[in-house]
Amino acid sequence: NGATNVTSNKIQLTFDEIVLVQSTFEKVVISPPQTSMAIIKASGHKVNVELQDSLKEKTTYTIDFTNSIIDNNERNELDGFTFSFATGDFIDTLKLSGTIVDSETLNPIPNIVVGIHSNLSDTAFTSKPFDRITKTDKNGKFTINNINEGGYHVFALADVDSLIVDADFINARVFKFICQALSFQPFVYIFFVGCSFIILHWDPHFLN
Repeated sequence: NGATNVTSNKIQLTFDEIVLVQSTFEKVVISPPQTSMAIIKASGHKVNVELQDSLKEKTTYTIDFTNSIIDNNERNELDGFTFSFATGDFIDTLKLSGTIVDSETLNPIPNIVVGIHSNLSDTAFTSKPFDRITKTDKNGKFTINNINEGGYHVFALADVDSLIVDADFINARVFKFICQALSFQPFVYIFFVGCSFIILHWDPHFLN
């Protein structure tokens, strides 16, 4: 975890106990998002991950296993486990966190895809993959890890069949997006586009 100058698309994780992986398609989130689903298998004390996409140069990768890894004996979940590595000389370390609630009831909404885009066009997400993605937990909270410095639009999308990048997957609802950074207070613009989704512009350099 935290390795740099990585060139292999195969990752092997070793644990103290025999482990299993469950519901990887629904629970494991990889950033940058992949066009082909990664192969994730457990074998004894090890979890093997094989990325099907070619690695991007000078990029930090994050594999968020959420609660997909469990021990074989008592079925305890390893909650919130993430693994990061970089193909460049360093790991990007900025983070962005927030909460998504329903705009009418203010109830938190789980399992919403949250993505950031360095292309600041309002429609970039319909034709280009996100830079990084995550999903909200049962309390509507999310954290996007290992972000590079820069300005981003943040998208909150619902009713996404999978996290594989597909320009036709959009069927979003309106959400109120409460957004704050872990490392600094972000500068945020909120835009409503056709009452279908919310975009925020985040620029970490604003207060520098």
